[in-house]
Amino acid sequence: MFGPPVVQHVVIVSSLFTALSFIIVCLRLYTRSRIVRIVSVEDYLIIVALIAAIGFLTVEILQVKFGLGQHIGDVPAEHLTKFLQCLWAIIPVHDHLDSIVPHYPLCFELMDTDWEFLIPRENEDEG
Repeated sequence: MFGPPVVQHVVIVSSLFTALSFIIVCLRLYTRSRIVRIVSVEDYLIIVALIAAIGFLTVEILQVKFGLGQHIGDVPAEHLTKFLQCLWAIIPVHDHLDSIVPHYPLCFELMDTDWEFLIPRENEDEG
């Protein structure tokens, strides 16, 4: 491996969880398409999120290759430029997907959800 030991652990953990996510998404898609036979918008969004996670892992590995986890003075100038390009490429994608994808189901399922638990009840003992 490459990079400092702390960063190696980050890459290993990220790789394991991305692989686990891939397996879980494949099982979900198989179940939804073959067994239940209902594929919805959430299933397509989970594919987008998985592609983003794989892209994020790829950029993370590239950043480690180009100096992530090292002191800035120890990173060669040609690596620093590539490191910053990777950093600036991933920030907008991560920020936008992180804010859009988790809240997307709330936009369309408000009518199908029982929201009465949010309405405060009067205490029956006070009457």
